[in-house]
Amino acid sequence: MVLSASICTYAQSTVTLPVICNTCSSPCTAPTALTCDAAASISVGGTATSTVTGGTGGTITWGISPASGVSTTSGSGATTGAITFATAGTYTVTFTSTNTSTPAACSPASSVSCTRTITVNAAPTGTVTAFNCAAAVLSPGSYNPTGAAYTGTATLSYTGGNGGTYAAGSVASTGTTGFTATWSAGTLATGAGSITITVTGSSTSLGGRASFAITIGGKSCTLYLGSCGAYIAAGVWKEFLCHNLGADITLDPHVPVLGLQGAYIQWGRRGPNVTGDSRIDWQTAGNTQYFAAASTASNNNEGSIANWNTTFPSSSSWANTKTAQDPCPTGYRVPTLQEWTGVNDNNTLSRTGTWNMGATEYGSAVHFGPNATTKTLTLPAAGSRNQNGGSLTSRGFAGSVWGIDQNPFLSNNYEVLNFSTAWIYPNAYAYASEGNPVRCIAE
Repeated sequence: MVLSASICTYAQSTVTLPVICNTCSSPCTAPTALTCDAAASISVGGTATSTVTGGTGGTITWGISPASGVSTTSGSGATTGAITFATAGTYTVTFTSTNTSTPAACSPASSVSCTRTITVNAAPTGTVTAFNCAAAVLSPGSYNPTGAAYTGTATLSYTGGNGGTYAAGSVASTGTTGFTATWSAGTLATGAGSITITVTGSSTSLGGRASFAITIGGKSCTLYLGSCGAYIAAGVWKEFLCHNLGADITLDPHVPVLGLQGAYIQWGRRGPNVTGDSRIDWQTAGNTQYFAAASTASNNNEGSIANWNTTFPSSSSWANTKTAQDPCPTGYRVPTLQEWTGVNDNNTLSRTGTWNMGATEYGSAVHFGPNATTKTLTLPAAGSRNQNGGSLTSRGFAGSVWGIDQNPFLSNNYEVLNFSTAWIYPNAYAYASEGNPVRCIAE
């Protein structure tokens, strides 16, 4: 009787019965473990690429914290690619692999993660071992002294950069005032690199040379901007390079000295070409069969030149439109007869020096300008190289610079502007195998 009563009591109690579920799902399978790159340390402005392995069975995404000061903050895939860090600090790169579909209709999603720490240190103060000051040439190479605004740039190349930063800066011109050289803040390369210098302004005086003393990374260079040009017709001003090709471009172009003489070349020839800029290449190039090197303090290079070329180039080697054989740098060309005639007819001519002939007579020159005391284009009396053998003649007594025009009456004979203390002939001619200096005019 006791057993029967217990059974009856249980039967009358409320009992929750199992329910069959047709919509329930299994938890998603975890992706395989992720392995991030080891921690890294870089400098401000540097880049870092982070990668991850593993995560099979899921979709990989990544993010960077904090998100400020980085070029990219998040993305997908197993690599971030190269990311630039502009601000010092400690950054965490988190990779996450998430599975939302295996097994089918699984829930909840399953994720695995790993992190990588990147420490970004403040960049050191930038230093360089040396600047290549001789190759820092402003382009355009001279300014218009009539007051027109000037804008130009120069590339200041360096070696021995330490990867550090340098501040933006500016330098006002000395000598001729009214110009300013500026450069933006940046980060030096580790090793060799370059910095762009921009010069703007206009001259506060008629003529003269502007100088810019620039110091970056503990080293200094002086850039120069000359007032070089002339009127080639009434009211038509034309820029010329300040120096003969091969001359020392750091020298005042209007004070005749040894370094302004420059090199000599036969008509129609390109000449030594290493960097593409003859202003630079011709300063150090040696003699060839059609090229006579610039004189130096230790070698005035006055003698004959071995295998001096006596053949003639095509009459179209130099032309009104710049050719591949034209030796002038980009933006310049050899002048025409009409242009040299215009210079002679539309400017005031003056002279400097004793006009004595000799291999070491470097002090004579003709000057052109708006008046007898203002010099905007100076041509040294550098003489010429003989058409037979290339020996030097008439230095200090006379000078010639090439033009492009052919003598209408004599083949292989081309125009030069020829001058001395007693004459100036813009329509003189010389054989193509003679060597003369080149003064380039802006295209």
